[in-house]
Amino acid sequence: MILYMKILYNYVNKFNFIYEKMVRYFAVALVLVAFEMEAFIFLNSYLQIYYVIAIVISFVIATVLNWYFSKKIVFKNGSEKIGKEIIMIFVGSIFGVLLQIFITIICVEHFKLLPYIGKFISMAVTFFWNFWFRLKFVFK
Repeated sequence: MILYMKILYNYVNKFNFIYEKMVRYFAVALVLVAFEMEAFIFLNSYLQIYYVIAIVISFVIATVLNWYFSKKIVFKNGSEKIGKEIIMIFVGSIFGVLLQIFITIICVEHFKLLPYIGKFISMAVTFFWNFWFRLKFVFK
């Protein structure tokens, strides 16, 4: 019985640890989502940059900011050197940006949504990918 209680206690502690980090990551992400959307709208609507290119540019800017704030606020540590962390963030983000492009193209071309609506939907999906990748591989 004591063994089961220890296992349960360890599981609950691990869940709380991940939950706390996810809440902090979500708070940081809210600010960065607003920034990324504003950058995307500015690039696409005001500068008339093709929406796929605007996705990539706004995503890269937000990824750099996300790395910085994740390191300072969310995970508060990293097992890798800064250069290696940034490389790992961008390696993981390649899948994220491809997913954003794919989802946005489907939203715009198939469902005839405005590019910024497709971008918002794709950002919501990639939030979970980015959190998981950073938790497991970057700030482990």
